[in-house]
Amino acid sequence: MLHKRRLGQRYWQMWTAVASSSLGDGVFSVALPLLALRYTHSPLAISGIVIAGQVPVVLAALPVGTLADRLNRRRLIVAIELARFAVLATFASLVLLHRANLGLIYVAAFLLGGLNIAFDVVANACLPSLVRPKDLVRANAHILNAEMTAENLVGQALGGVAIAVSRSLPFVVDALGLAGAAALLRGAIPDNEPVRGDRSAWQDLREGLHWFAGHRLLRLLTTVIASLAFCQGLVIGLLALYGRQNLHLGSAAYGLLLAVASIGTVMGGLSASRIHDRLGSGHTLLLAGIGFGAAYPVLALTHSAAVAAGALMAQEAFVIIGNTASRSLRQRIVPAEMQGRAASANTVVILSCVPVGALLGGVVAGAMGVSAAFFAAGAVQAVLLAVTGPRLLRRIRAASATRTIRRVIDITTAALPEPAPAPAFETSQTA
Repeated sequence: MLHKRRLGQRYWQMWTAVASSSLGDGVFSVALPLLALRYTHSPLAISGIVIAGQVPVVLAALPVGTLADRLNRRRLIVAIELARFAVLATFASLVLLHRANLGLIYVAAFLLGGLNIAFDVVANACLPSLVRPKDLVRANAHILNAEMTAENLVGQALGGVAIAVSRSLPFVVDALGLAGAAALLRGAIPDNEPVRGDRSAWQDLREGLHWFAGHRLLRLLTTVIASLAFCQGLVIGLLALYGRQNLHLGSAAYGLLLAVASIGTVMGGLSASRIHDRLGSGHTLLLAGIGFGAAYPVLALTHSAAVAAGALMAQEAFVIIGNTASRSLRQRIVPAEMQGRAASANTVVILSCVPVGALLGGVVAGAMGVSAAFFAAGAVQAVLLAVTGPRLLRRIRAASATRTIRRVIDITTAALPEPAPAPAFETSQTA
């Protein structure tokens, strides 16, 4: 209760909205590929669902990030949730009427992928207005814990069971969660002062991209996280097929596997702040990258659902630990007026790597099997961390030293006595 009072009522309303929305997303993420398996068993076709959901990153994130800095963020995020509700309600109706097919599944994944990205960008831009800068790590840890617990632990378990009961039920559940989230966000997000001026949205977008590209630490941080996202893309699109072929699980058992694995989300969320306080941003990020990368070869080698659940559990814990550190670091170094554009640029770079990884994963799995794709993900991630990790640590240390010097200067300046006013004098001109 003490934490709730310190973070504030608006923050916890947003937390509840994110949890409600994420619950539906988890149901959807399990149900969609399982629904697709009724029409195809091609690894490339199944991976294509992930690709369809990630392609809108390039189309939606940057414009939405610019709008988040130019418009009222509260109205924008509520409009996005209502749009997601409309898409899900329509898709659920078509599934209920037995009008679904693989093409329609791709369309739904594409539309909801774009809207989901838009929601994440605006929510990221809103969070710093709800809590103090020193509370960002803890606030992000709670938000990410809510997202991943509701989506992966509860939502994925419900998704496997729900689609076993009815093809349309998972999508109805998702739509209801989005409707509840929209109502909560309307009262949680404060009205911001949109950026006004004579400049166009295109000029604002160019300014944000130029600032983002010129920030050395932010650029390197995004590169590191993007490389990890690429490796995750190699695997994530094949999980449903992995569950069927390697672990021999049915739909409900597959959803239960992911739900059990997502206990790691709770573990990671509870420990993220303490690990960050002990290790700092850089070492926390490297620990997370090494930890969840180690899960890939374990998954490739095992045919045991229990071992796979343990590996996925560890992976989920390290993902939330790493995301908490990277998101909090980015929010601290980005000015308030740039939060939307910086979040969107970061999102575009990182999530653009997921469909590329999913495509490569589908190709590798089709040629050499699912296990080969998992081995490839682990090997690539190890090499990328070895190359970029030391540079990231140096940049974070340099940025931390610079901020410390600036704080000392600010404190010293504030402690100095006010200068005495200059003596008044009159000037005269003589003829």
